[in-house]
Amino acid sequence: METIKTSITYAKAALDGEASRITERHIALAQIALKLKAFPHAVSISFGYPHEADGRVCVDFNNPSRETVIALIKAIGGKWKKSLQGSSNINYLNTTSFDFVVRLWSAAPPETCQIVREEVEVPELVVPAHKEFKTRLVCKKPAADLATV
Repeated sequence: METIKTSITYAKAALDGEASRITERHIALAQIALKLKAFPHAVSISFGYPHEADGRVCVDFNNPSRETVIALIKAIGGKWKKSLQGSSNINYLNTTSFDFVVRLWSAAPPETCQIVREEVEVPELVVPAHKEFKTRLVCKKPAADLATV
């Protein structure tokens, strides 16, 4: 009987901890929403997918326009990492502002930038030397709208 009581006590503590984390996430998202209250742009949001690197819950803003990217990054703050998404978009990732991960998924690049595909020489390693195509972001000038990102 003591084992069942102990198990129930542990389960209750775990649920209380998860409820607390959910409340903290709700407050954080409400704060973001307040900052964006006059935000006119619609964006698709998905929630709950585990982040591949650390398993934390993700909040994804899917296919945001450039204006949406700027507004979200300013509202959320923190440090953002960029990576290329396919041949025409950028993913932004913030793992530092909350206990969850915020992703701006498949966002439009700045107007002054384009994603280019180029052939590069790959030195011989285990496989014979060869050429492959790599994709990178090329900007004519720094994006004035997000100079710190």
